[in-house]
Amino acid sequence: MLLSRETLVPTAPSVPPATALPSTARAEASMPTELTPRAQQRRIIEHDPRAPLVVIAGAGSGKTATLVERIRWLVRHENVEPRGILAVTFSRSAAAELSARLAVRLGSRGDEIKVSTFHAFCREMLVLHAYRAELDPDLRVLEESEALTRFHEVYRELLHGRLGEIAVPAALDLIAPGKALALLYRLVTTVTEEGLTAQSLLASVRRAQRALWSGEGLPRTLAISGELRDGFYRTKARMGEPKAKEALARRHEAPSPDTLRAQMEMETTVARVMATVMERFDALLAERGEATYAHLIAHLDHLLDDDEHRSAIRARFTHCVVDEYQDTNAAQQRLVERIFGERLHGVMLVGDPRQSIYGFRNARPDEIERLAARHGAAGIDENFRSLQPILDAAHLAIAPQRREEMPMRALRDGTGNGEEVSVIAAQIQGRANGDAREREAEAIAAEAERLVAERGLAYAQIAILLRRKTHAQVYVDALARRGIPARTTGGVGFYQAGEVEEAMAWLRFTDDPTDDTAMLRVLGSGIIGANEETIAALAAPGSAEREVEERRLQLTRAVLVEPLPPALDGEARERVETLREIADELDGVGSLPLAEAVQRVLRASGLEYRYAAAAQESLDGRQALANLHRLIEIAQSFARDLPEARIPEFLEYLDGLREVAFDEREADPPAADAVTISTIHWAKGREWPAVFVAEVTRNVFPAYRAPDSVVWDYGERTLIVTRDQDGAPTYHALHARFSAGGDAAADAWRARELAEERRLFYVALTRARDRVYVCGTVSASGGGGESCSEFLAEVRALDGVRLLTAPLSLETSTPRAVAARAGGDDASMVELLRAQRARDDAERRDDVLPRSRDGGRMLSFTKLDSYATCPLRYAYEDVLGLPGLAEPTLPPNARNEIGAAEYGALIHAALECYNLERIAGERCDLLAAFVRSLDELQLHGRLGAERIAAARASLGAYLAHPLAQARVLGAEVPFSVEIGGTTIVGAIDLVAELGDRALIVDYKTGSGETDHYGLQLAIYREAATHLFGARQWETSLLLVRDGAVREVHPPETDAAERVREIAACIARGEYPARPGLACATCPYRGQPCTAYEGAPAMR
Repeated sequence: MLLSRETLVPTAPSVPPATALPSTARAEASMPTELTPRAQQRRIIEHDPRAPLVVIAGAGSGKTATLVERIRWLVRHENVEPRGILAVTFSRSAAAELSARLAVRLGSRGDEIKVSTFHAFCREMLVLHAYRAELDPDLRVLEESEALTRFHEVYRELLHGRLGEIAVPAALDLIAPGKALALLYRLVTTVTEEGLTAQSLLASVRRAQRALWSGEGLPRTLAISGELRDGFYRTKARMGEPKAKEALARRHEAPSPDTLRAQMEMETTVARVMATVMERFDALLAERGEATYAHLIAHLDHLLDDDEHRSAIRARFTHCVVDEYQDTNAAQQRLVERIFGERLHGVMLVGDPRQSIYGFRNARPDEIERLAARHGAAGIDENFRSLQPILDAAHLAIAPQRREEMPMRALRDGTGNGEEVSVIAAQIQGRANGDAREREAEAIAAEAERLVAERGLAYAQIAILLRRKTHAQVYVDALARRGIPARTTGGVGFYQAGEVEEAMAWLRFTDDPTDDTAMLRVLGSGIIGANEETIAALAAPGSAEREVEERRLQLTRAVLVEPLPPALDGEARERVETLREIADELDGVGSLPLAEAVQRVLRASGLEYRYAAAAQESLDGRQALANLHRLIEIAQSFARDLPEARIPEFLEYLDGLREVAFDEREADPPAADAVTISTIHWAKGREWPAVFVAEVTRNVFPAYRAPDSVVWDYGERTLIVTRDQDGAPTYHALHARFSAGGDAAADAWRARELAEERRLFYVALTRARDRVYVCGTVSASGGGGESCSEFLAEVRALDGVRLLTAPLSLETSTPRAVAARAGGDDASMVELLRAQRARDDAERRDDVLPRSRDGGRMLSFTKLDSYATCPLRYAYEDVLGLPGLAEPTLPPNARNEIGAAEYGALIHAALECYNLERIAGERCDLLAAFVRSLDELQLHGRLGAERIAAARASLGAYLAHPLAQARVLGAEVPFSVEIGGTTIVGAIDLVAELGDRALIVDYKTGSGETDHYGLQLAIYREAATHLFGARQWETSLLLVRDGAVREVHPPETDAAERVREIAACIARGEYPARPGLACATCPYRGQPCTAYEGAPAMR
């Protein structure tokens, strides 16, 4: 909707920048209590009282004040009875503010106006008509966390088979119970709010499937061109389909009838599960006289089916104003039209499609523009809040989707001294992301300190806004290092706060001491404080060869039962003995009632006392203590609803709460004058003189979240299972995303998510009055280019933007405030490693590298590559000998990565056997060698039929390749060669001659990148020259996978220079974390390394 550009002169008095606003100020706080309307506002206030109107009111436009004056005008000038006016808002705080303003402007008559949230209005109407609605007159409305508690009961019944003989499909991902709980809850509440019953849900799914495919003939071809970037999935052919890549291409367009039937049956199974769960959930709520927010909407919608009651509700109100209409969902929009009629007589809808940011709550921003086109619209494009450069930057964020609009116009005079819009960039090189987020946070803290010292701002006038809540602690710590207090709110980082994560680890340890993740966390906690070398000694040599479960039991026995290893010094022994004493004290606590058990765990572990002491020293410590008390309150609330619940059920419930979007269970902030750290969603409707929009980093903001395994499609009003059993996108999902076919880049779901990300960025920028900072990382590539978030790049390219650079390194000193939070003894695993390196630096210079027989330093390419990929992982594995206990954390669509090592071992063993037979002149049969290798490696039960078939097909393709006929000079040729002052050892897969060509070949079976193997091939060239003499060697990788073989020739690097560089870094003890895609399969992910939180996710 193009905002009106009436010929108006901005004559309102300016608001000087010195006017201070507390962080809790609402957006319209800069408007006077008694409004002198401007032309655009007057048009809205004095609009025809019976005619509908859609108001497009931009950020900071004085919207609430305008609504108050509209209602006052109806009462004073149009003689509308106040009790006949309904004003609907979307939060209790907004309703309270509107009521207070109406009381000021209308006196006692303002109290007669019905001001309510959507859900409170629904409840009141249902209670008034409780008999007809067949509901308890004392109907209790559940908050979201309470509703999830009730739903958890039903979910446990489902898992334990108490809802009948019902098959639970893999699409619901019940392997991760917390995520599955949240997914099912979201789906059930959405379907309920849509007004569907269990039976109508099943009917809706059947109807959508018939529209997708009649069941006769072939499905319609979608003809999608280009590559679908949907992550990893297998490409094994199905019955009646071609093989490998051809099958994948076919499935993107039109699957075989059998494949599509199987996909539809999976959808039907999911719908049956949901229908069963819905019926049980509805019955449970009815028994207890309770309703969720979704049920309130559904119950009132059902009540409105009765003409008499619909007429009675409609007759109560002659006029209605709905605020924030852009954030309504389809069910709420339907209620408005059912109550006031499709012509919406006397209804004013107010909102801003540019600020619609609740898509995850099913909001539909296009609806307000549809109604504006139908009923007429008025706009306010004048802004009382922000300076013009800020508004220009904000407009740039949403310009791609609103090309016809102009930026809002600032009514404030004044200037930000050239500091209105700034960019803070943390530079990173290539894959070495390292501490970029910490350096970005340090730069923000330094600038906040300057604003207070030089510009006279209070702490409460500064906010740091985050796209997601998982990394808030980084910014809290950076501020604390400078003595700046911070308050986290809006659900920011509560479950990710160190004290909460540590408390949950102690709870998991109490419930199951063999939980290796919990064991490692409590070992490294501030109370115990064991370092990696202690853990390595406890894990015992050779434990890496054991099965996962055996390794876990071994670690538990070593820590809690067996005599301690002689290698442990006195301090390390004392720490482990402390853990043993705590474990004895916690024995049996898991059987206690939940609330008592949680408090016992916090006391016995020392967490309660530790943070109580920290609270005496710092604001950060007080926040931590408040968070622990909040965790106890959550446990008490959960236990009241489920008296039989114990620690496992509570942990599962917490995992579900963490997955439910926009949970606000943070502790009350312990101070008022502090920098606010919140999500952008919580900040909507608020403002600050200075705002830092943090983590505007590639893959973080804008973010694209892969769709859940099951989604609700509002267009078709049906469930869609988004992925097949092999991880490939289903035909139904592709049809929804590319209904008309076309280019793979024209993905409707991705486009919708990016549009919302842009609106979210717009909201973040428009929270600022005088100064806004866009902060993120910028990667420099070897070719001189740069890579960063498109949002940061767009702002940085604006004229007049102030560019700031984050420090290139962090100071190593630990500030007193942070130490107080840690209780003086809570160094992280990485910090412990650094400290150990500092103490033993001289000794490490001599002993860190393995030695050859003549005393020289010795490495393999595998170790070189391991260090190049992540130095910290190299340190854990090869310096400290710490066994990896973490299992790969892969997305559901990456199931083919499981068994990758075994698959590679099988291919290599078969080819080695085949080539050695050829050297010996024996009868050669590659497939026979494959069968022997399969037996010798005992992989029949571990790989599965699909993997084995894929390996067989790949070897069949190898036989058709020219290399199969080459003269073999060597297979698995071992070598030891001096390069760059270091002895490099290894083995070359194949050295061969093909005509007059001399070949060095390395087999690869994985699906990762290949460019970094240039160093390996350069080393192999040196080794082959050493073993076979100087020749014109041709080096290549042979990719043997997916039923095909393909040669790749990565550019070789300078082997001597690179080896010297890595060996020197190892000798100096330089082991920084290097987060990246490899984190997904790292055996130290989360235990003990936590740097993976900044790594890009596998999709």
